[in-house]
Amino acid sequence: MSRNSYNIALSRTARVRPGALAAEHPSPFGRIEAHETGVGQPRSEHAESHAPAVECNGWLARAAFAEVLRKERHRSDRTGSPFSLVVFELGESEGDIPRAAMENLKHIVGSSTRDYDVRVLLDARRLAVLLLDTSFSHGRLVVDKMLARLRAGERGVQSLSCLRAVHVVAYPGSPRRGYVHAKITLVPQDTAARETGAKLSAGKGCTRAAQEALPLVWDVSHSPAGAVAMSTPLFLDVYLDKERLYQIAKRALDIVGAVVGIVLLAPLMAAVAVAIKLTSKGPVLFKQQRIGYRGKPFIMYKFRTMRVGCDDAVHRDYVKKLIEGRNEEINFGTEEQPLYKLVNDPRVTRIGRFLRKTSLDELPQLVNVLLGQMSLVGPRPPLPFEVESYKSWHMRRFMEVKPGITGLWQVYGRSTTTFDEMVRLDLRYAAQRSLLLDLKLIFKTFAAVFAAKGAL
Repeated sequence: MSRNSYNIALSRTARVRPGALAAEHPSPFGRIEAHETGVGQPRSEHAESHAPAVECNGWLARAAFAEVLRKERHRSDRTGSPFSLVVFELGESEGDIPRAAMENLKHIVGSSTRDYDVRVLLDARRLAVLLLDTSFSHGRLVVDKMLARLRAGERGVQSLSCLRAVHVVAYPGSPRRGYVHAKITLVPQDTAARETGAKLSAGKGCTRAAQEALPLVWDVSHSPAGAVAMSTPLFLDVYLDKERLYQIAKRALDIVGAVVGIVLLAPLMAAVAVAIKLTSKGPVLFKQQRIGYRGKPFIMYKFRTMRVGCDDAVHRDYVKKLIEGRNEEINFGTEEQPLYKLVNDPRVTRIGRFLRKTSLDELPQLVNVLLGQMSLVGPRPPLPFEVESYKSWHMRRFMEVKPGITGLWQVYGRSTTTFDEMVRLDLRYAAQRSLLLDLKLIFKTFAAVFAAKGAL
């Protein structure tokens, strides 16, 4: 049976396959498993796969969980089958949480989920469970049952008094795109309840009667497949960065490369600025909002290559067709030598055509690199309206690595590749990235620019 997964950046710190996890307790929901999954079929195929290494009693270590979650997202991208991630937060700090409360929560979560659901201890005050093949509506039903057991004070422990919040994120939230994010909190309705709520937020215990005075309130938001929505920290803080040493070295390379580039190319950039001013009205620089690493918007700088005040409807329509794969409608080359780029665009100035052909219009992005918004090497940052047309697997290109000035697409593809081929090149870079590859692509970029390969 196929299943779905989302593409937010995940490290490969552990090599594990999602699969059967030895349950600490048998699931009480076995009889309704087929419709609880939200796909109408009992799980079979992956429940038989090898179990990932567990930390203790069926609870996965954080690094191994990151790998499982990464694979679930990728699988979800291919198949459309949903999953729900539930994160429980206890207390303000580790010292505020009685050990019995955490153990009771672990008992309830373990005994309320199926043996192939994936449970993880994120840290001393947070635990999570990945409900596989489970839509939001069914994930909410499971969470409601767990919260009812917490409220009832099973095993004589009032764990609900320590509960700060419960997050439920289901992916995808709508067919093939977006996700649903719900936060469950205890909301006091009167003065006495607010005083009890203050005790809860301080991590102090309270009686069962006081707990029952605190209604659980669901705050549900449906997020489209947009970049701002994708920047929620709920997923991101369970992910571990790939090779911290590489990340440090890459940032150092970016800073050195950007500083050296700005210093050496300053005369050339000054000449370009003068040429733009002399040949057309308007500012020298073009500022445009782009979508950066993990969905964070930023302002990207380029030398202006178009006339001021131009309508972008033609470009929007072209990009939409490109992303949707309607390649025959936008191929301005031949079948043997395709060209997926607007040609003879009347909006582009005379000097602008030269800047685009030589890629000199991209030089101001060295400032973005210095600011940490971009890297020298990485996928090109998309426009917000582009992301609206993305399939979920397309989003991995800006969720897994920081956007860059150059990359595999600029060196080996450019305007001769389809959009899906471009994304696959970006994902190949994300999977194989290294400092040596970055240096190789930087040097190869110069050759590609001088050859004007795929440029107009």
